[in-house]
Amino acid sequence: MVREIVRPENTRMTIDIPENYVGRRVEYIVFPLENDEVPSHKRKRSLKGALHAYADPAKRELEERAWGDHVKKKYQTKNP
Repeated sequence: MVREIVRPENTRMTIDIPENYVGRRVEYIVFPLENDEVPSHKRKRSLKGALHAYADPAKRELEERAWGDHVKKKYQTKNP
């Protein structure tokens, strides 16, 4: 399915369709939107804090130093 919201500048429009639609029956519908609001499926939503309920406060310190510990372990020179 292809859906696009545009603001026409004149009475003529050209549309591009996917290659796999060529030779098939397709339907196109043109109707005015009631307002200029972006449809809900196009709004960007943030995931910030979405997993907060699963956070373990006891592991916060480990999380804060995890990258540094990893780099030290991976690149630390080993002396016999």
